[in-house]
Amino acid sequence: MCSPSKLTLILASLTAGLVLGITSITISAGLRGSDRFPDVPAGSYFDDAVGEMAEIGVIRGRPDGSFDPGAPASRADIAVMFKRFKDYLEGGSSSSSSRRRSSSSSSSSSVAPPPSNPEGSVRFTIGKFDAKEDAGTVKITLIRTGGAEGVVAVEYDLADGSAEAAKDYITKKGKLTFADGETSRMVLLDIIDDEEEEEDETFTITISEPDGGVIIGTPATATITIEDDDGEESSSGDDSQTIKFSALAYEVAEDAGSISITVERTGGDDGAISVEYATSNGKALAVSDYQAASGVLEFADGVTEKSFTVTINDDQSTEGNEKLNLTLSNPSGVELDETASVEITIRDDEVLSSGTGSLKLSDSEYDAEENAGKFLITVKRTGGTEGEISVDYDTINGSAKKGDDYEETEGTLIFRAGEAEKTIAVPILDDEKNDPNETFSFGLSNPTHGATLEGPDTAVVTIRQ
Repeated sequence: MCSPSKLTLILASLTAGLVLGITSITISAGLRGSDRFPDVPAGSYFDDAVGEMAEIGVIRGRPDGSFDPGAPASRADIAVMFKRFKDYLEGGSSSSSSRRRSSSSSSSSSVAPPPSNPEGSVRFTIGKFDAKEDAGTVKITLIRTGGAEGVVAVEYDLADGSAEAAKDYITKKGKLTFADGETSRMVLLDIIDDEEEEEDETFTITISEPDGGVIIGTPATATITIEDDDGEESSSGDDSQTIKFSALAYEVAEDAGSISITVERTGGDDGAISVEYATSNGKALAVSDYQAASGVLEFADGVTEKSFTVTINDDQSTEGNEKLNLTLSNPSGVELDETASVEITIRDDEVLSSGTGSLKLSDSEYDAEENAGKFLITVKRTGGTEGEISVDYDTINGSAKKGDDYEETEGTLIFRAGEAEKTIAVPILDDEKNDPNETFSFGLSNPTHGATLEGPDTAVVTIRQ
C-alpha cells in the first residue's frame, strides 16, 4: 500500500531521471509542503516533495485544506498523478479535466496554480428550474465550489418576468449562509395557483452581495418557469410521485463502519407516504460482512428525503470487494421508481483504493430512439467514494440541434458520500420528420473536492429515427 507522502517523494525523485530528454523543465523549490498544508510536518522526509509536487499541480489537498499524508492512494489516484507529472514534463497542462470545449489553444503554462480563493464560489446548480403551478413550492439549489473554508453568505432576490409577484409567486429576498465546509444550500420559493388558464410564465432569482470572502459564480441568475395546470395540455401523469434510491449504486470502505443511504421522493411532495427497505446477501454475507437492516421510511407532507444506515463489518481478511443488495418495497401513497433495487459494494480495505474518486460516463457512444421521450446517461464514480463531490454536465449540438431534436440539458450532478453511480435524463424530441440519424454530444467538466475526470468524459449520442 502506498501513501500519498511516499508517492509524492517518488514523483519528486523522478524529476531528474525521467525528463525524457526535456532539459528545460525545472521545478521551483520555493514552497515546502508544510507551507501549504497544516498536517505536513515541517522538516519531514516528504516536506519538500509535497511542496514541489503541489506547486506544479501533480498533487492536491483535501477539500478542508489538509494533505492527509498517511492516507492510502488508489490505483486511480496513482494513475492520475503520474499522468499530471507526464504532462508537466512534456510541457502540457496538469489539469485534471481532459475535456476541451473549443479548438482554442490552452495556456502555455504547465503549472496548475493552487486555488486562489479557499472560500470558494457560489452559484446555482443550473440556470433553469421548472415548477408545477399547483405544487405550491419550488426548490432552488445553490452549490459552493472551488473551496469551502469559513462561513460565507450571499443575498438573493426575485424579479418578475412574465410571472408577477403576488399573483403568480410570493416575492422573497434574503441572505443564504453556508457554514464552514458546507457546499450546498436550498431556497424554497412559494408558487401561487391562480386557477386561470394561461401560458407558462417565468420569473428569476439572482444572487449578489457575497460575504466572507466567497465570490459569485455562473450562473448567478436562474429562471423559474411556472407550468400552467389549468390548460388542456396539462397532464396528471406528470404529477405522479415516485420513490427511489438516490443513486444506482453505492460503495463503502470495509473499515468505514457504516454507510448512510438516502431515499428520494420525486414528482412532488404532497401528502404523507411510506416505503419499506431491506438488505439482502450478495457475495457479502449478513453478520460476517454487514449487519442486516430493514424498516419503514415515513415521509411527512413536504418531506422529500429520508435516510437509513447500514453497518459494515471489517473482517481483517483479504477477500476482495463484495456486494450486498438494497431493495425498496410496499410503497404507500407513492409509486416505486425503476431505481428501487441497487447494490452496495464493500471495498476491501486490504485492497489499495480510497479517496474522493474519479468520474466518467459509462460509455463513449449511446443510441437514443427519437420516439423514446427521454434518454438516460449514466455517470460512474470509481476509485473511491469518500465525501460529497459534484461535476458539471451539458449537451453540445452536432447534426442534432437543441430545441429541435433534443432539449438542452445542463447542470451540476452531486454525489453524496458513498454514491457511486447516477443517471441524467436528456429529453429527446420527436419532430415527425423523416430525418437521417442525427448526433449531439454530452460532456462532463469541473469536478470538485479532489475528484478527477477519467475517460470517457465526453460521449456522442445518436438519435435514431
